[in-house]
Amino acid sequence: MIRKIIMGTAWMMVSLGLYAQNNEMLTDKDKIIVTISAYAARGELAELKDALNRGLDVGLTVSEAREILVHLYAYTGFPRSLNGLMTLMNVLEERKTQGKKDVEGREASPIVDTGDTYERGRKTLEKLSGVPQPKPAKGYGEFAPRIDRFLKEHLFADVFDSDVLDYKTRELVTLSALAALNGTEAQLKGHLKLGKNTGWTDRQLTEIIEMASAIKGIDPIHPKGEQKLPDTRFTGDAYLTPLLAHDTTNNFAMGSVYFERNARTHWHTHPRGQVLIVTAGEGLYQEEGKPAQRIRKGEIVNIPARIRHWHGASAHSPMTHIGITNYVGEKGVNWYEAVTDEQFDKANSEVKR
Repeated sequence: MIRKIIMGTAWMMVSLGLYAQNNEMLTDKDKIIVTISAYAARGELAELKDALNRGLDVGLTVSEAREILVHLYAYTGFPRSLNGLMTLMNVLEERKTQGKKDVEGREASPIVDTGDTYERGRKTLEKLSGVPQPKPAKGYGEFAPRIDRFLKEHLFADVFDSDVLDYKTRELVTLSALAALNGTEAQLKGHLKLGKNTGWTDRQLTEIIEMASAIKGIDPIHPKGEQKLPDTRFTGDAYLTPLLAHDTTNNFAMGSVYFERNARTHWHTHPRGQVLIVTAGEGLYQEEGKPAQRIRKGEIVNIPARIRHWHGASAHSPMTHIGITNYVGEKGVNWYEAVTDEQFDKANSEVKR
């Protein structure tokens, strides 16, 4: 049984009016753009490198990847954008030495409208927002006219004028970055409206926020841990932070386990059951013979005794959970065979529906 104890992202989505009333989901390309944008916004370059490689593998062109990172500078600053671009350059060089041939993609079309740049940007923002845009913008634009000019002339004119990415994709990048950062809730709320206006559905917007927020949630309550768990019981990289040992006082053990993306346990059982508390990211839990279930930050999994099961990170996000394992005598777990890649891929497909 899975139940939620912390509203977190779900509460934010309800407050923003996202109710996921349709079943249209993000494509694999959409998802990798979310991942690239979120990691670049947070400056997590090792994870960004992996995401860029996956993006190029699923058909993202070099020009699209480059434009995503250029676009982000307006929302995350030059340092994060430049670090992201340097990471992309290194990725492309490595892939070239590996014999991989990436598609360069198209260049931006020439700008036809050579009129006033401020007016061009203001009209673009009107198109995105669907409402008239005063000159200058009320509030911040009146207080700081220069920032209003920068937003209109540079962001919504110079940056948005490049058609390497369409408006819908640019909002995907922006939403992913804002959802992955702290202290940007007001801007995120505003861009959700722009996202809907550019064609993203409520269900897709919910999925974007969930994915990017899961990446933000990778700052775990407990450290990642230096104790790598053995390959004989785990597939992929998983790390343990012991919290409480089983002893004569406590007939259970407790630890925090960090799973890298794709990492998971082998099949196993617990003689007296186990409780999982997800503290960061997004993962999977599956009992033998039953469909896999998605588990997210703030959810509790109550695992029955003697039920074969496995759990771990999803294909798209790392996960951290606290495990509370009950003991019978000196025994808390029985280990079995590994979860195959085919079983793991099927589980990820099941939770998409």
